[in-house]
Amino acid sequence: MISILDRSSVLFFSLLSLCLLLLNVPSAMADKTIIPEDDGAIHLKGQVQHQRFALELGTRSDSSATETLQAIKIYSQPSNTFLFALTSSSADNKALIRMWSILGEVPMSMISTDLSVVQSRVVMQTPPEKDNKIRIEKLFYDGKSYRTVHMITVKVSSIDQFEFSVTPKEDNTKGRGYNWVCAWCAADYCGCEMCGVEYTVCCPSCSITNGYVICP
Repeated sequence: MISILDRSSVLFFSLLSLCLLLLNVPSAMADKTIIPEDDGAIHLKGQVQHQRFALELGTRSDSSATETLQAIKIYSQPSNTFLFALTSSSADNKALIRMWSILGEVPMSMISTDLSVVQSRVVMQTPPEKDNKIRIEKLFYDGKSYRTVHMITVKVSSIDQFEFSVTPKEDNTKGRGYNWVCAWCAADYCGCEMCGVEYTVCCPSCSITNGYVICP
């Protein structure tokens, strides 16, 4: 079963020592949300509708990962607004919420589900108008500690309406831990780049750059 937490619920439960974690409310599924075919890929679509922000996410887990994926975190930048947390149903969600609360970042919306194949849609308050980037992070757990990985930052032409897909991979065949990423801005294929561990994709210009850059 998929469970949803809005921002106020997360705060409420954390103040009550997290005795109750998730509201068992079925998630509204988006029929048109794309589920990527590649392992580890994420398709994200955002749109303002009736003064609310609808975020659709489709993803497929990476079967080659050596650590357990605990959560996918979506931020809007530069305000660093924690829009959405997609957590694993096998994760210790109480611990995650407690950790995020200590760090002062509470997601505006949250879903807990099986992360093998996900097709989800959440509705929340609109991000700050000045924001023009989406940052995606993945949270892993190796049985002892958590590790956060900056997956990608995508510059969008408007926070009010955007759509993109990213497929990050790790290639250890040469023993050097090469990383590469493929990206799409909506239906436009931007290609693939192999460089470092952090990437910026500029949409709609459809360029991929190693590290953080200022998009045109």
